[in-house]
Amino acid sequence: MCTTSFPRQMIEVHSENPDEDEHKSTPSNSQKKLRALLMQIENASLTLLECESIRHRLEKTEPTETNDLLTTLNSKLETIMTSVVTDEHLPMVMIIQKGRHFLGRLIEFSDTESRKEIFKAILDGVPKFSKKMDADAQSNSLLTSLSNAISQLKNEDFYSFFEAWKMSQIGALLTIQ
Repeated sequence: MCTTSFPRQMIEVHSENPDEDEHKSTPSNSQKKLRALLMQIENASLTLLECESIRHRLEKTEPTETNDLLTTLNSKLETIMTSVVTDEHLPMVMIIQKGRHFLGRLIEFSDTESRKEIFKAILDGVPKFSKKMDADAQSNSLLTSLSNAISQLKNEDFYSFFEAWKMSQIGALLTIQ
């Protein structure tokens, strides 16, 4: 009990190792990379929303104005494909739930050629991310989008895609050996 005659003693606490305090306050390199990837996914999601808006405007505009909108739409989709759907980023995107949801929306929005690129990137990256994903995380909207998109492919497109993918896998195996 503290009184005026016996005041509470103040204890000064400080770290003996000043580097330890700095290390705790600065985020690690992996946290920075994860934060940057989350920002890329967010930006790609916003760009996809803009693309959806452009597609709705395309339905209502006159044919003379559609060329500019189509050019804008294609450039935005190309930006998404080059920023998120890459060999470097896709395994981490697939581990993050927001990333899987984004890829599902992108597959639903994309045309046949873009879908083939996304399928190929996902199939190529499966060994990298499948072990890190939760078992329940694999049954989500991405799988629904993938199965719907595959069912919409024409037979010729489906077979040519998987033949090309098999050949690229064989080529990759030969270069490893």
